[in-house]
Amino acid sequence: MLGQNFHVTTYTAANGLPTDKVKHLVQDKVGYLWLATSNGLVKFNGTTFFHFDKQIPSQEGAYFASMQDTIYYAHQAGISIIYSLPDSVRFENTLEASIDPSDTSLYYPSKLFTQPNGTIWISQPNGEIVRYQQGKATAFSVEKSMKKVPYQYYFTTMGNTLIVASSSGKVFKWINGNFEKVMQLSKLSDLKKIGNQLWLVGDDIHELTFDSTLQVVKSKTYTNTIGFITALEVDSKGDFYVGVQNKGLYLLNKKEEETLEFIKIFANNDPQRINELPFKNINSIIDNDNQQLFICSDEGFGILQKRFFESVRGLPNDNITSIAVGDNGKVYANLGDIYQIAPTRFGFNSLALPDANLGIVNTTTVDNEDIWVGTLTGILAKLDENGKVLKQIDLSQRGDGIFYLQKDKAGSLWICQAPAEQPIDGIGRLLADGTVKEYGKNEGVDDRILVVKQTKRGRIYAGGIGINSYLYRYIPEDDIFVNLSLPLEFYVSPNFEVHDLTVDSAGIVWLATTDGLLSYNIERVQKIDLGEYNDLEIRAITHTSDGTLWLSTNTEGILRYKNGQLLNMKEESGLPSKIMSYRAISTDAAERVWVGTAEGLVYTLQQSPSPQPTSTPILLNVEIDDIKKQTVDNISLFKNQKLTINFIAPNYHSFRTFFQYKIEGQGWSAPFTTTNVELQNLTAGKKQVLIRAKKEGGNLWSDPLIVEVKVKNRWYENHIWQIAAGVMILAWAVIYLKLGQRRFRLKLEALNTELEHEKEENEKVEEDLEKAKAEIEVEKMELKLNLLSFEILKRLITKIEAETPWQEALKLTESYLLKIPGVNGFELATLEGDKINLEGYSERTKDFFKNKIAASHNFINSCIHSKKPFTISDLQQHLINTLQTEERLTEFKSAVIVPFSFKKQPSALILYADRLDYFDEYNIKAMEVFAAYLNRIY
Repeated sequence: MLGQNFHVTTYTAANGLPTDKVKHLVQDKVGYLWLATSNGLVKFNGTTFFHFDKQIPSQEGAYFASMQDTIYYAHQAGISIIYSLPDSVRFENTLEASIDPSDTSLYYPSKLFTQPNGTIWISQPNGEIVRYQQGKATAFSVEKSMKKVPYQYYFTTMGNTLIVASSSGKVFKWINGNFEKVMQLSKLSDLKKIGNQLWLVGDDIHELTFDSTLQVVKSKTYTNTIGFITALEVDSKGDFYVGVQNKGLYLLNKKEEETLEFIKIFANNDPQRINELPFKNINSIIDNDNQQLFICSDEGFGILQKRFFESVRGLPNDNITSIAVGDNGKVYANLGDIYQIAPTRFGFNSLALPDANLGIVNTTTVDNEDIWVGTLTGILAKLDENGKVLKQIDLSQRGDGIFYLQKDKAGSLWICQAPAEQPIDGIGRLLADGTVKEYGKNEGVDDRILVVKQTKRGRIYAGGIGINSYLYRYIPEDDIFVNLSLPLEFYVSPNFEVHDLTVDSAGIVWLATTDGLLSYNIERVQKIDLGEYNDLEIRAITHTSDGTLWLSTNTEGILRYKNGQLLNMKEESGLPSKIMSYRAISTDAAERVWVGTAEGLVYTLQQSPSPQPTSTPILLNVEIDDIKKQTVDNISLFKNQKLTINFIAPNYHSFRTFFQYKIEGQGWSAPFTTTNVELQNLTAGKKQVLIRAKKEGGNLWSDPLIVEVKVKNRWYENHIWQIAAGVMILAWAVIYLKLGQRRFRLKLEALNTELEHEKEENEKVEEDLEKAKAEIEVEKMELKLNLLSFEILKRLITKIEAETPWQEALKLTESYLLKIPGVNGFELATLEGDKINLEGYSERTKDFFKNKIAASHNFINSCIHSKKPFTISDLQQHLINTLQTEERLTEFKSAVIVPFSFKKQPSALILYADRLDYFDEYNIKAMEVFAAYLNRIY
């Protein structure tokens, strides 16, 4: 049957839908499918259905229309807008409907149609069409009926003119602000525009042809004898598909001028079994331009898709022993009987040729319009294209069954025959007188030959048995063969054979062997790495002009090999079996690949076939330690945190989708089927995580999704912070040691004084003791202040990261530095030529400032050039001594200044205090640590 070309996947309430009744669907820019059902709005991502039963005011959906990135959804309560993002969705109810026909609101909107200018046209069952334009809805009364029969309107455009068809059969065009009737037809249910033609279906099928003035110049009606048509679609190839009420899906075949043939579509999930489709009442058919049809019906939602390989109709599901492709495009397949394969409008049909009492045929080859065949009993026969025997030669005395024949361009027929009681070394060639010339050891052939192939340049190569006799070339000038077999520098099995061979445009001989795929280029023979299929038996081989190799294997279907990339295709790609036949793969003049299997013959749907890439995965969100980030930009984490990348690849088919990931510079992971990647223990640095997808069924790996990630050390793990921590610990140790020494000294002095002056007055003793205590309290306060300064700077550093904008970092610096007691301002100074750019904060003005001062005779410039930090105990006296007058510095009493490099410019960091002699070497150490951190991240 002509309609058996689709693999079908069906979804109903039993496997995810809220109801079986699906009316329409649309695909959004992300790739998700949205379904309008009789029980609410549904989103489908290829694996899971999401039911939005609370967000839309009506559960009775009707139709979708899209304009740019906006999706409009018609339902009984009005029209809603769907804003779809990879990880979220938002709805807006833009137009409300009323069940009161007298209400000026919408009334049960059904069909929608959008125009590029933003206008939306809305069908209503009360005979009105509503135009929604620039936020205003205007109703146009197109038809009125006393019988209250509900109307349905269908929209398209011819040029820029709106064309409308009514379910009543009337056709209108929108002219000068009115709907002008074009003609009356029979009842209608759908329409499609193709060029300047309009096809309308319903009771009948109508074809209207318009001229440039939108006048109908030709009208043709095709009689419909099968039933009322409920839906129409025209795919990218121009094929018509219709839904017939209570009968399902059909293909329209235009046989004659006034006749359309209805061809029923069947499911062909198993090449050996034909099933009825479950769809009887189809509401919508949508072609997605990817050899798929989406079916919306009362019996569920379906996806019909073409597969990479298609079976030949009418051919038994039996072992194919040979394929012969003639220069005239005719293909002959052998299954014991010979079948001629002929193209039709919708694929290929087969015709069995008469067997002519030849017995079981093993092999065939084409000789212009005629066919040579070899039988299981050693009979060689020449047939015409209709199967009539023209010549018959009995070679049973030479050997057993003839298993391979090859006709060359010079007219010779090369014969490979199995041995009977005596071995047959070499190969035979049929001469014009009907005798067979043997090519054995004297003619250069040392062992049995299994295959002979001729290149486009006319060179003849032969493949055979044994590690020293597996490849030959025929030299016609000397009528001998030359052994081209090079030593094999890799392991092969003791029973090594070349089953088949092909020679590409570069002259490389590709060998299909018992031990995998070999390449031969006169100087070297090497084994091709086929990964997990490396040692698989390759039974047949051919190539296409783009350099692709097609390999038939013993147990793993077809391997496609190109530029080092391998693709395995099995039953999900359309093969009836994973077991392939020996020497039964070929290409025709259109470079369509024909493949013989243990259970039938298949061909590639495409000419010069190239598998389609899978769609690139879409990033949904990321989680850090199982906490979802609000944005997928600027992904940053510490190296001991777990990163989870969640993604989706909305591919619509019944087969699995595999994924792989890799971190840039590393290899791809093993394939997996989950839609997330978990990464832990990443090393610090900027990284790219690449994720790709591949559908089963003859699809290539997708382009990768690239996720940019920054992995950081904790602040205390950075090298500079390890140094800083050491400096801090040393500083604190020095402080503690210094205070301990002072404390001990003061106590000792007080004790000595007490011993020396034990007779002195008690008042004097008490006075000295109080003085010593005061000194100790001052030292304690200094220690607390220094510790507080280090703690404040540590907290500030943890708040500023590499991606923190400088202005934000400046505000953070102000909020923390001015928490240090006594500090009332700071500046960042950057030297540019003879100027110093200043940014800072003043406690007096309570504001940030920017300034530019001369670099000459300036303590900041001196510090930058000396590259040494220092403190100024009396800032105002220092300015007087150096003849500097800086108005901005009048509020400051002392300063500490540390030179460093900021954004690769000579710079300095200055901290000011409101007290004299406030800063010491510990403040310098703390400021050096902070300046070093700024230098590192900026």
